[in-house]
Amino acid sequence: MEEHGFEVVSVYPNSPAARAGLIGRTGSTPAGELKALLSFPIAPITFPLLRKAGALGTDGDLIVAVDDVRVRTEEEIRHELGHLKPGDTTYITVIRPLPGGYHRTMRIALHIDHETDAAGNILPIPPTSPGAAPSVATESVVN
Repeated sequence: MEEHGFEVVSVYPNSPAARAGLIGRTGSTPAGELKALLSFPIAPITFPLLRKAGALGTDGDLIVAVDDVRVRTEEEIRHELGHLKPGDTTYITVIRPLPGGYHRTMRIALHIDHETDAAGNILPIPPTSPGAAPSVATESVVN
């Protein structure tokens, strides 16, 4: 399955995105890295097994729509999220990777009540602010 969207790379703690349950990319485990390094001669066999087990890390949620509007470019996702302000709720459609190479398509409610920084600190929103986007780092991908 090939999908265009925005992979969630990281989610700030205590942010609207974290409370909504969005999941960011995870890194490989030390054991996975060691096994990958030691299995170099038989990598074509071991890498798929390590990846399937999640030892080489997992992909984050793939955002494919906001309020049922398909988003394929950075401009489109910024347009759909840019008007949000505290008190708003939007629905994000994501494709969540599951173990074994499977995936699940989910529609997640995202309630914007405040904005946070990377450490999870609540940021003040000026009264003239045009909106608060969800605290999530994304990266454009083709899956």
